[in-house]
Amino acid sequence: MGLLAVLIAYLLGSIPFGYLIVRATTGTDIRTAGSGNIGATNVLRTTGRAAGIVTLLLDFAKGYVAVWLASRLTGGDPVWTSLAAMAVILGHAFPVFLGFKGGKAVASTVGAFLFLTPPAIAAVMLVFVVAVALTRFISLGSI
Repeated sequence: MGLLAVLIAYLLGSIPFGYLIVRATTGTDIRTAGSGNIGATNVLRTTGRAAGIVTLLLDFAKGYVAVWLASRLTGGDPVWTSLAAMAVILGHAFPVFLGFKGGKAVASTVGAFLFLTPPAIAAVMLVFVVAVALTRFISLGSI
């Protein structure tokens, strides 16, 4: 079941929500606009707040769901859930559905690690919010 969980996690990660949302709402390819990235920040900047927020939430959710599902399928085995976390992140960064050219996987990483290490992610999110509030650079907060 562990290998199946990792494969499912990769395929979930490969769902390019930013690409799909922009294609559905504007008919354009997000990879040809702004930074060319399929993630929430580029969707927000090029398509608008609603599309950006939906992309962020879906990318976050796929990270969480992939690891949650791996935990359920493997009886909570930490090795398989950790591998599923890596697989969902790799799926977002290198999606099979977009020729292995995806996003930076920040939201998917946060979702995956929220399941694995909630206290650590809470601390990271605090640093992110402070960094973005002080600098107005989402990319700086993401680092």
